[in-house]
Amino acid sequence: MKVAILGARSKTGNCLSLFLKQSPLIDELAIFDNNSSTYGLALDLNYIDTKCKVSTCNHPEKCLEETLQGAKIVMIVTDRTSNESNEVLKSNAIILSDLLPNIIKFSPQQLTSAMLAIVMNPINSLIPLTMEMYKKAGIYEYNRIFGVMNFECLKANSFTADLINIEPECTMIPVIGGGCSETCIPLFSQAKPSNKISQVEARRLTYAIRMSNNNTLNPSENKETNSFALSYAAARFCMSLCKALRHQGNVVECAYVRSCAIPELTYFAAPLELGPNGIQKHLDIPPLNDYECELLKAAVPRIKKAIKLGEEKIIGKRETVFSPCTYITTYALITRAHQGSLVLNEMSMDICNCADLNLRELNFLALLFLFLRLDAANFIVVLQSFVQNDIIIAKLYQTVPQVCVDHVVRFRLGLGYHLRGKNGESFIDKAEKGKS
Repeated sequence: MKVAILGARSKTGNCLSLFLKQSPLIDELAIFDNNSSTYGLALDLNYIDTKCKVSTCNHPEKCLEETLQGAKIVMIVTDRTSNESNEVLKSNAIILSDLLPNIIKFSPQQLTSAMLAIVMNPINSLIPLTMEMYKKAGIYEYNRIFGVMNFECLKANSFTADLINIEPECTMIPVIGGGCSETCIPLFSQAKPSNKISQVEARRLTYAIRMSNNNTLNPSENKETNSFALSYAAARFCMSLCKALRHQGNVVECAYVRSCAIPELTYFAAPLELGPNGIQKHLDIPPLNDYECELLKAAVPRIKKAIKLGEEKIIGKRETVFSPCTYITTYALITRAHQGSLVLNEMSMDICNCADLNLRELNFLALLFLFLRLDAANFIVVLQSFVQNDIIIAKLYQTVPQVCVDHVVRFRLGLGYHLRGKNGESFIDKAEKGKS
């Protein structure tokens, strides 16, 4: 099995390479860095007497291509800081904007099998940014792109083990929410093997975990940044992906991914069961106590804002209001769809190549009418990436006949999107009320 590390000359990348070199699950470790040569690092690592071979390439034009060729797992790594400012987002967004098109260009055959794990911050914005770049290239790999959250999990496990006086290896604390100090939510009520942690202790542990980012990632003067724990966390997540690719069962990790666990958010961190195709199952968010509910309520708007920042880096600000021209064009498309002059493939291409929300909406509305003439299997191919957009669903009630809305609502329910509005009324309830 081949694993590629992009950013291997960073401190985190150096340590990660060392940890992965010792893994018996990896046959080849390919390392790459945009800023400097990795030849010396590869030479040094190959002195270690393990079966994993470390490879690199000194040819500047072919180095990234050879690194990615045949890789089953791609890790993108930078040195992490606790600073979540727009400057850090901009800097790391530039790195991803350089690397991701090359990943798509140089390994088109591997995109259906490679897992992409990102160890950067702010992860709450960078995963949406990554997903939008993939979508612009026509690739919808929702189950294979991960924001690594294991650093928070490691700290939660270690702190809890110290508190209840058990071995850290036996402790497991699920972490949900986001990947920054203000949004990560360790669920001490679900601690294993013992969940007998009071809310007072949980508050102290949560504060310690969140503040440890500042202590570890923002060192005081005359001290260097340490990346051992972060590198070990990334290595452990990589090992879990290796086990999943080998069809090993019950591989569970927490990661920040595309998710519908929270209706208001399109990305969220929660426990996942991994398999050979990436995310095999989104495990439900376990019951939360009062304190954890408070943390979740405070985290949701911050995560939502971060998601918006990441998406706008790629697609720009979205226009969410229908213009008069949009109404006219919508009904023109609807008429053409009724007459059968629009074919499914043409409309699919229109949607995939369209970045403007209004145009997406009008194509979507036309597709609804076209759905009356198609079987559900063909319609799912185009509709699947749009059923999560509440803005579109809300506007359907104002612009198209009820029968079309019912089709979308039922389809949405079939995919498991039981979403509710601010008043607690579900879209299914609204559809049924509209009928009567």
